[in-house]
Amino acid sequence: LVDKDELKLILLGGEYHPTYNAFIGHICENALQKIRVNLLICSASAIDKTATLIQDPQVVRVKQAMAAAASRSVLLIDSSKFGKVALHLFADLTDFDLVLSDNGLPNEVAVSLKAAGVNLKIVPAQ
Repeated sequence: LVDKDELKLILLGGEYHPTYNAFIGHICENALQKIRVNLLICSASAIDKTATLIQDPQVVRVKQAMAAAASRSVLLIDSSKFGKVALHLFADLTDFDLVLSDNGLPNEVAVSLKAAGVNLKIVPAQ
C-alpha cells in the first residue's frame, strides 16, 4: 500500500501483534476515537446464528472502535465461519450495512439470515 500514490496510508499505533499483522491495544483504540472513515471492511473468527465472534478481546475492542468510526461497515466472511463459535461477541450481523459471503453458504442459512434482517450478498468463491 505504501507504493500507491492515490492512497493515504495512516497507521494508528499501539501494540503490534504479529499473529494478526495488526496494531491493537489501548493506544490504537484511542486513536480510532479521533478519526472518521467512509467505509470499514472487516472480518470475524466465527458466526453463531447472527452473532459475529472473535477469539481475542483486544481485537474485539479495536474492531468495535473501527466500526464506531465508520459511516458504513461491510463484513467479509467466508462460509466456513458460519456455525462456529469464538469467545467474544463483536457485533450482530444486522449491525453491518452489508455482509458478503461465498456461495459455499447453505441456502437455508442464507434464507434464515435474510429473514432475520441481515443484508446478505452471496458472491462466487474463486
